[in-house]
Parts: sequence; C-alpha cells; structure tokens
Amino acid sequence: MEYLKENGVQYPINYLESDFGTAIENGIGKNGLDVIFDPVGGKSVKKGYRLLTSGGRLVSFGVSSMNQTKSIFGKFKILFQFGIYHPLQFLSSSRGIIGVNMLKIADENPKKIARAMAAVIKLTEQGILLPHVGGEYAIAQLAEAHRFLESRKSMGKIVVKW
Repeated sequence: MEYLKENGVQYPINYLESDFGTAIENGIGKNGLDVIFDPVGGKSVKKGYRLLTSGGRLVSFGVSSMNQTKSIFGKFKILFQFGIYHPLQFLSSSRGIIGVNMLKIADENPKKIARAMAAVIKLTEQGILLPHVGGEYAIAQLAEAHRFLESRKSMGKIVVKW
C-alpha cells in the first residue's frame, strides 16, 4: 500500500481484504467514479459499474478471477457474475462498459499496438513512466516466473531474460 501512496494513489484498496465499493464510498463519498479499469472480471465488474457516475466508463481488460477455480462450472459462474446488460441501461444512466483484448487488437491491427508500444517506450526513456520490476527470471525459469505471476503475489512487471 505504501508503494501505491508514494506513486500518487490517494485511496489504495486491497479488494481481497475489504469491500472496494464501501472503501471507495468512504474515501470519496457517493459522487461516483469517472473511470474504472478492471482486470479482475466477474462480480467486480458488476460492482464497479454501480460505482460509476453519469458519464462514467468501466474498462474491463482481464478475468484474473478465473484463476480462482479449476472447474468448468466455477468458470461459468464467474462469467455469469459479470451481469447482463442492455443498451437502454447504458443510455438511461449515461454509463458504459468497454472490453479490451490486446491480443485481438494486435492480431487485427498490429500498427496500432506498435504505435502504443512506441509511446510507452518513449515515456519510459523520458523518465515519465517508471515501471516497477517485481522480479527477474532467466528463460530457464519461465515456468517459475509464470507461477509467481499467477500467484498474484507479484507487483509490477516480471522480466524474463533470454
């Protein structure tokens, strides 16, 4: 949590230890959020959507909650926890959800990904973007690096050196 505060996060929340909806309301009141980036999926998307203000958007870019179960029934349960939405719901509340799959974008428009990566590299070289390296592994340790990433104990980027 200290790392997050040092990097400008006003209200860091560990959603595994406390209800993030309650923590957000306690931190900023009931004004609602303009944008939420959700890598967890499942019920956190549904809960996040309720926390948006008018004009707010939720960006879903992962389903890490799928790692919590091995059974096909458990995975379907998580998929259903996303909720069911209708376009009228988005219009009436002036809130929306967008899904982002970087692999799909890269497959269909590699130039778009190349431009984005070039911008990230430039920001890093300028010292504006300062990625945190949470671990370094040799290529022979690739399986170990992946296990560490899946354990959800990592923080920042995991580097694999060839």
